[in-house]
Amino acid sequence: MKKLHACLIAGALAAATAGAEDASASSPPISTTSTTTRIYAPGSREAASIHSWIRNNSPGYGPWVPGAEVKVTISTASSGPTMRTAAEASSSVPLPAKGSPGQAIGIAQTNATGGRESWSYTWVTGEDAAAFWQLTAYDYKKGDTDPGMISASTSPR
Repeated sequence: MKKLHACLIAGALAAATAGAEDASASSPPISTTSTTTRIYAPGSREAASIHSWIRNNSPGYGPWVPGAEVKVTISTASSGPTMRTAAEASSSVPLPAKGSPGQAIGIAQTNATGGRESWSYTWVTGEDAAAFWQLTAYDYKKGDTDPGMISASTSPR
C-alpha cells in the first residue's frame, strides 16, 4: 500500500510539474517600454547640442523657434531588462547617435510668445544594414512675435 501511495504521489507531482513547464513555455515574452523625459533651458549648452542633433538627423527641418525651452522624450521598447550604455549614462544630453528597434525620440520646444515646434524620430534599420534616425513627424507654429516661416505641419518621408 505504501508503494501505491508513493507511486500516486510521484505521478501527481510529475503531472503537476509537466503542466507548469508547458504553461511557462506557452507564455508570451515580457516586453516593456521605458520612457525618459528631460527639459532644458532656452540657450543652454544642452539645448544647443539638441538643435545640432536635429540639424544632423533631419536637414531642412532645423529649429526655427527662438528662445525656447526644449523637452526631450526617449521611449525604448525591450523584451528584457534595459541598461544604458556608459556613453549614454555620462551624456548630459540623452540623444543617442544610434538606436535600437522600437526606439523613438520626441523633441518639443515652446517659447514665451507661443511659438512651438516638435520633431518625432524612429530608429530604422534597412535590409542593407543601413540604420538611422528617421524623422516621422514635424510640427511648427509661429509665436506672436517670432521671425520665421508661417505655421506648418508635415510627415516627411
